[in-house]
Amino acid sequence: MPTFAPRSEPIKKREQVTQREKELVLALKNQLPVNKLEKLAEKYRQAQLSFLKAQLHVIREQELQKRKTTMKQANIEQEILTCSNKSVAELINEAQKLH
Repeated sequence: MPTFAPRSEPIKKREQVTQREKELVLALKNQLPVNKLEKLAEKYRQAQLSFLKAQLHVIREQELQKRKTTMKQANIEQEILTCSNKSVAELINEAQKLH
């Protein structure tokens, strides 16, 4: 029997998004070359998509168990589309606004 109860939230994925965001902001502060910024922005996008997909998985799992959820599946699917359609330049501009 496991020592800890299973997670009901994608905590690790959220931490990965935060870490990738910090890496991108730090790269902007250090004025790294554009090609490195593009790679970091792409990693940030992948982390965001992974987090959103994990949220969808949680929603579907709760629906299978007939439990109520506060997250809306349609909103998350729309965020996935928005995030996947953003260009690398848009991601870099968002990170510049953060720092």
